Amino acid sequence: MSDPTAPPRKMPALLALALGTLLSVLVAGLLHDWERREAQEQVRQGAQDRAEVLRGQIMRSMEVLHAIASLYETRVDVSRAEFSKFVADALARQPELQALAWDPRVPGAERGTWEQRAHDEGFPAFHFTEELDDSTLIPATTRAEYFPVFYLETLQRNAAAFGFDVGSEPRRRRALEQARDSGQVIATASLRLAQEPGSQLGFLVFQPLYEGTPTSLEQRRAQLRGVRTSADLEPGRDAPVLLIAGRATVEP
Repeated sequence: MSDPTAPPRKMPALLALALGTLLSVLVAGLLHDWERREAQEQVRQGAQDRAEVLRGQIMRSMEVLHAIASLYETRVDVSRAEFSKFVADALARQPELQALAWDPRVPGAERGTWEQRAHDEGFPAFHFTEELDDSTLIPATTRAEYFPVFYLETLQRNAAAFGFDVGSEPRRRRALEQARDSGQVIATASLRLAQEPGSQLGFLVFQPLYEGTPTSLEQRRAQLRGVRTSADLEPGRDAPVLLIAGRATVEP
């Protein structure tokens, strides 16, 4: 007759099963935690590597903008042909540059004069434009001043941006005004470029140009002639993006 106080014969097997299940859960948890940390490390390392590459790109782009600044500082007026010739080598050497442009500051009363100037230079369809919420380009509405993309290279692959008023869109306007007020190179946050269809993203880098050498905020605002601009495509979409480094600042 069996002892009723003795443990069931299956108890060791049940204990082994429970212990095995517990160990499996613990191992699975540890493995999941390790995989999560490994994935985070890969993301961090990838972002760090990408940042290093992009820092080099932005420095090269800033060098181009500074070179354009030197051209404008030594010449009272730069022609469209001179601008095109001057930036051609940089565009050929730096595939990360989608475009280089000169965006003059145009008082509202002088809009017609500047549009006619482009017509006389061989662009009869040129006019100042702005963008609707659905990305449709329309003639720019009346405002106190404009910053149209007036010189643009290369024009063939960026034609939609020709004439676009970079001051008409809030994110571009904020970066432009920060560049104007600080005298430094400023970049926009990620946005859809006017010349790019669909969801292609990039961002712009603005460098201000002044009449003379202003030393105060009021003088910088009054003496702004326009901005030199580089447009760059965002990585992950078959092209690199600019990462701001050195003296440049990213506009949020």
